[in-house]
Parts: sequence; structure tokens; C-alpha cells
Amino acid sequence: MLPNLLEKNLPIELSKLGEFSLSGFTKITPSSIEATLDINSEIGDVVADLELKNFNSIDEAIYTGEVVLDRFNLGRFFEDSSFGNISFEGEVDGKGFRIENINTKLVGQISQIEFNEYNYQDISVNGLYQNNLFNGKLASTDVNLNGTFEGLADLSEESNKFDFKATINYANLRALNLYDRDSISELKGLIDLDLTGDKIDNIG
Repeated sequence: MLPNLLEKNLPIELSKLGEFSLSGFTKITPSSIEATLDINSEIGDVVADLELKNFNSIDEAIYTGEVVLDRFNLGRFFEDSSFGNISFEGEVDGKGFRIENINTKLVGQISQIEFNEYNYQDISVNGLYQNNLFNGKLASTDVNLNGTFEGLADLSEESNKFDFKATINYANLRALNLYDRDSISELKGLIDLDLTGDKIDNIG
């Protein structure tokens, strides 16, 4: 595969992995690549079982399959300090590998994800991710956030935008680093939100 097939087509995002090792198996036909890969990198580990099409332009490649991320540093990969590590296991079906053109359906389980200096646990996800914008459903059983959320989360700008309906069984806003005016800030109920901001204090 290297250098004859993919060298000139590799996405520049691979450089963000730093030094990495790659092992696995591939099946190559004129129209597709089937690949089972195990990647160990400076920003986390990835296991992927994917079929790729349109790989002559890998930045625009179409792919489907299963992916496992183990403590993969999203913040470094997306150059967004709001995020830290993520551990995810699930199915992907999408197009593009560049940050500005990713368009991927995600269905699976996030065992942990760090956001806004809080490490969320146990979140199921079913939705579409495109250029730091998520549209779909989330169900969280985190100790400080238990509930379901359906709608849009736009993290592409400096100030986050949310437009969703939520059934919140329990949320500790202080523990989630969303509100720090009071020592106890708990929330539950049915909520329909359309807001902008990264904390309750500056939501508009």
C-alpha cells in the first residue's frame, strides 16, 4: 500500500497522530479496500475494521465499518482545548477524513469522554457528526448527568450552540463545570433548549 497506492493520498490529519505503529490486514480491489487495522499512536489507540471506496482521493473516501478508540485525544486531533480523551466503540458510515469535510454517522457507546474539564461516562450515541457539529440522539447514565438528549450541538465556533430537547433525570451542573455560583446546582425535568455559550453564566 505504501508508497505505490496511498502515499500521495494520505490525509494530512495523520500527522496529528505523531509517531505511530500500524499493523493489520488489507484486501485490495480496483474499487475498494477492506482493512483491519490496529494503530498505536502518541494521542491514543485506534482499532478499525473498514471498507473504503473512492480511495484515490482519500480525503474524500467513503467508508463503513467498526471503530474502537481507546483514550484517543480528541482535543489534540481537532485542535480544540474543550475536549480531552475519548474511548468509543461503535459503527461508522461516512465520507471524508479531513476535519473540515468529515461527514459521518456514528452509532455506538462512549465509555468516557472529557469535555470542558469533566470526564463523562457511559453515553450511547446515534447521530451524524459533521465538522464539529453533532445532530442526533444521546443517552447518558453518567453519575452527574442522567437523561436523554435529541437535537443539535454545534461546537464549531468559539461559543457553543445547542438546540435540543432533553429528558433529564438528574444533572449536577456544578460537577459538570457548567455552573459555579452555588455549591449545589442540580437540575431535572423536560427541557427544550435553544442556547449559545459554554457555561450557564454566559448562555444567551
